[in-house]
Amino acid sequence: MGKNMTILFASVPGVGHVNACIGLAEVLLSRGHKIVFAVDQSFAGKLSPFGFIEETVTSDEMKGEKAGEYSATNILSSGVLFGVSALEKLKIMRNLSIIEVFVDALRQNEPQMKEFVAKHNPDVIVIDNFAGSPALMYANRPWVGVCSMNPLFAIPDDRTPPPGSGLSMNGDRDEWKAYEEDSGQMFANARNNYNKWMKEKGLPTVETNSALMLNSPYLNIYGFPEELDYTDIRPIPQKWLRVDAFMRRGEKQEFKIPDKFRDRDVEKKMVQKLTILFAPVEGVGHVNACIGLAEVLLSRGHKIVFVVNPSFAGKLSPFGFIEEIMTSEETNNKKPGEDGARSLIESGLLSNVTSYESMKIMQTITFFDKLVDTMRANEPQLKAIVAKHNPDLYIIDDFAGSPTLIHSTKPWVSLFSGNPLFVINDERTPPGSSGYPSNGDRKEWEKFKELSKDMFKNQSFKYNEWMKEKGFPVTTNNRAIDDSPYLNIYGYPEELDYTDLRPLPEKWLRVDAFMRRGEKQEFKIPDKFRDRDIEKRLLGDTYELADNMWGENSVPQTKVLPLVDVVITHGGNNSVTETFSFGKPMIIMPLFADQYDNAQRVMEKGFGIRLNPHTVSEQELLNSIEKLLNDKELKHKLSVASKRMLNSNSLQKAAEKIENLIQ
Repeated sequence: MGKNMTILFASVPGVGHVNACIGLAEVLLSRGHKIVFAVDQSFAGKLSPFGFIEETVTSDEMKGEKAGEYSATNILSSGVLFGVSALEKLKIMRNLSIIEVFVDALRQNEPQMKEFVAKHNPDVIVIDNFAGSPALMYANRPWVGVCSMNPLFAIPDDRTPPPGSGLSMNGDRDEWKAYEEDSGQMFANARNNYNKWMKEKGLPTVETNSALMLNSPYLNIYGFPEELDYTDIRPIPQKWLRVDAFMRRGEKQEFKIPDKFRDRDVEKKMVQKLTILFAPVEGVGHVNACIGLAEVLLSRGHKIVFVVNPSFAGKLSPFGFIEEIMTSEETNNKKPGEDGARSLIESGLLSNVTSYESMKIMQTITFFDKLVDTMRANEPQLKAIVAKHNPDLYIIDDFAGSPTLIHSTKPWVSLFSGNPLFVINDERTPPGSSGYPSNGDRKEWEKFKELSKDMFKNQSFKYNEWMKEKGFPVTTNNRAIDDSPYLNIYGYPEELDYTDLRPLPEKWLRVDAFMRRGEKQEFKIPDKFRDRDIEKRLLGDTYELADNMWGENSVPQTKVLPLVDVVITHGGNNSVTETFSFGKPMIIMPLFADQYDNAQRVMEKGFGIRLNPHTVSEQELLNSIEKLLNDKELKHKLSVASKRMLNSNSLQKAAEKIENLIQ
């Protein structure tokens, strides 16, 4: 990764300019660099929450102003926002002295800038301003120019319309010329004042007629989407770089649609505000997947109720959900997922066995049988919760279906948070939990299928005895829950899914991932990694760790994944889909169940490496890491997949399907 640097940002005092710098600075901070912002006093306290160091300057013109207030006040009072042509606006702008004031502020703040450079000794300086401070541009270190405006302002070219004109690319060139002649005078006073200062300092003057008087000999960056950029008309000049956007990821201020809009018939989609009850099985992965879908439904104005055991108390309400806790002797005073984890550890399932032997062990585990006992014991509590909230529909992620939910008069949705092979049985795909290749030996497939068909036999027998007592239909196929007749949803990326082998069954919907967006726990790379010149790899477990490792019992996975280069995982479905969402290569070392299938699918689709956690050597693991880090083709492929997933809105489409069950 190279050494950790100190990078100083110096932005013009405008909200848009500062926000653009924040977007770039966040990425640099995540890579271990120290970020210092030199900003006007009106931005005091607004940068430090992102983890940046603030150094503030005060100029006479903008003293006591709010962030961006000086520019806004002048623009509002000038008449430039009235309904006049771009050329008329240009004439009004000539009378504004905003850019001149910014140049005066630069000159006034120059001594402070020198102090900041001396104090922090930055390795690189990043400037987003109409003109550059000599203390920064001539500080004997590289500096980068950032343009947070339309690139026409930064890159003048005879083939593109003049900046600020809004004229068509294939418009009248005489109009272009007339506008350019007038705009050349617009910034003349500011340019003359700046050049006078430069001459006094014995420094080079600027000759451009553009509003932007900066052009770094090192690097210049502007933010504009590829689809909108002008590269179909002119190439990107030397020493210039385009990024899609300087978007901020760590915005600290939360936002919800105001109640007066939520409660009104604003859009067809919001005709009816629903109450939706989620009932996930005890398991961190299952609950997390439900959170991902519930967040989207909540954002669309619906009321979300979660029914969970006491181990999840207090973990759902921070997302804005209502928690209903069902207590039982088995789950009191336990951590989330503890019962399931203990069953796996005690069973021997995590030992060095084949997936076939693992399936044999799975059939001896009583965890699934106990789920039915717990569900039956909790049924009165569940009935009371349903009566209290009167949900419009239910969403269930469980290995058994509560009769209160699936045999009510309300529609219910089955959510499956594991590999789809587990729930969509098709003779064209390998058996779930086998980890067999999709082009593997069909005889091995059949042998595994014959064994696995009895995996839930004991559970389904116990469940169906209960259903008979209640006078409800029994389930089929040795399962304690059938497919929903309304809608069934699983989460798996399009690039990994099995639709190249079988179609999507009726009443089934695929989403790319049930990824949580509103993870409340913040995460930053630990200081011991920031301060050392080592590669950015976060490794950890519940064991004693080496000096170059760090770990906690639990970390906010969706906050960690964007910061790492390679992910080593056992291959749980959330880990795989969320890692894929962020475009990170994976090493999967499966231990049981659908982890085998995920590892195999990622490997055979060319997105990562599958290793045996029990037999892999140190050198084999290190070689695999290096292979993934240096595979440029894979990085590109993952980047394309990540961009598609993050823009697919598949969870929004799922929410629409759910709403349509009622509306």
